[in-house]
Amino acid sequence: SDSLITDNDSIIVNLTVTSPYGCSDDIDQIVIRTIEDPVAEFSVSTQSICHGLPILIDTTSQSTDGNYSWYVTNQDGILVIDTIINTSFQPQEFLLNNTSNTLDSLYTIHLIVGNTSGCNDTFSQNVIIHPLPQASFISSEQEFCSDVILTLNDNTITSSDLEFSWSSVPFANFNNTNTSSTNVSFESNSSGVSDFYTISLEVIDLNECSDTYELEVEVFTKPIALFSIDQDACAPVTLGITDASDFALNYLWQTSSSVDVIGSNSSNPSFSFPENIGDTDSLYFINLTVITSNGCDSSFIDSIIIHPTPNVEFSAMLLDSCGPFPIDFINLSDPYNNQSINSMSFMWFIDGLALDSNNIDFEYEFLSVNEDIATYEVMLQGISQHDCISSYTDYVTVYPDPIATIDVLGDILDCSPLYITDQLIEAQFFVNTNLNYYWNLTHSDGLITSGNGIYPPSDSLIT
Repeated sequence: SDSLITDNDSIIVNLTVTSPYGCSDDIDQIVIRTIEDPVAEFSVSTQSICHGLPILIDTTSQSTDGNYSWYVTNQDGILVIDTIINTSFQPQEFLLNNTSNTLDSLYTIHLIVGNTSGCNDTFSQNVIIHPLPQASFISSEQEFCSDVILTLNDNTITSSDLEFSWSSVPFANFNNTNTSSTNVSFESNSSGVSDFYTISLEVIDLNECSDTYELEVEVFTKPIALFSIDQDACAPVTLGITDASDFALNYLWQTSSSVDVIGSNSSNPSFSFPENIGDTDSLYFINLTVITSNGCDSSFIDSIIIHPTPNVEFSAMLLDSCGPFPIDFINLSDPYNNQSINSMSFMWFIDGLALDSNNIDFEYEFLSVNEDIATYEVMLQGISQHDCISSYTDYVTVYPDPIATIDVLGDILDCSPLYITDQLIEAQFFVNTNLNYYWNLTHSDGLITSGNGIYPPSDSLIT
């Protein structure tokens, strides 16, 4: 027995036959040959690749022509791509799957090359299909106001270390775009409608396999908080505001506790400011917070100055006397705020009648009124340069002069002896003008009789 175990080989076979009769030997010769086998050999574009990418196949220079049969098996030997037959070599492209997100998949690509003589050759190579990471992340919120800072945490399924890349369309502000967790803030939105952002996370593993996850978030509009109020005023006063807010559903007004807010949840409240009894301006801040139906809020602060009520005051050396009674009134007013008295305007009133608006100080002569006590109301009204008004009132008393009047009750021209008694004369009594009554009765010889009271001292004329 013999064999040819290689292709393109031969054996020369000689057969010699002898005769039992002594005849000449006979010889025969043949050549046994093996046909040259085809050669199957190919190369792959890569020995490992990520799921979803094709593997490209090309033959090597050793591979011969013939019938090409291709098939692919998985790591369990199960046929996953059936036989592809080509009558000559044609480049191949295989798209092999890996449905896992954590484990590699192993495939074997097989090539059989056969010729017309029925000879063939087989060649195979293993390739690894790496899994794709399954990108995912968790957002702290998906619908929110623009002042919210989102927290994003990676939730990718993988068995590999990852590189991270965060992005957003339109642009948003990430505190870090290359970490597994990040915070992101958004442009303020006061347009009246929501803004929508698509947030993307791309992850790349150590095999450079990648995946991207996207999430759309809604950024609600904020309201616009805006109002105007007088910039300064005198008090006590109640002032309204002019509301210019937009997209607001609810209102909240806040200011100093000393200010009474009427309609603190209204779009048009009023504010009652107390009198400023200090000596400098008082500054009040008014804060408006408006809220939309989605709970987004915005605030606006304005201020108002409440000027001090000026101190209006005057003095005089004496406020009661007998008339006529001239008085110089000295204006002691103070407008406060370190301002001069000359910055004020004044009006002097006597019993409600305006008499002088040209002078700071004031001079006036008060007259007595018959036999009555006269009381005059003196009022000084002062107005600061901020139109804050105050006044001061005092009273002047003018006493009537005493009145000496002798009432004759009898005949003061009569025969002697003539007796002077309360039956003859008496002093007239004035309640408001007279206090004491003093009598002096002087005789022709110089003798004086004195007394006091309504009635005269008793005396007589005996000659």
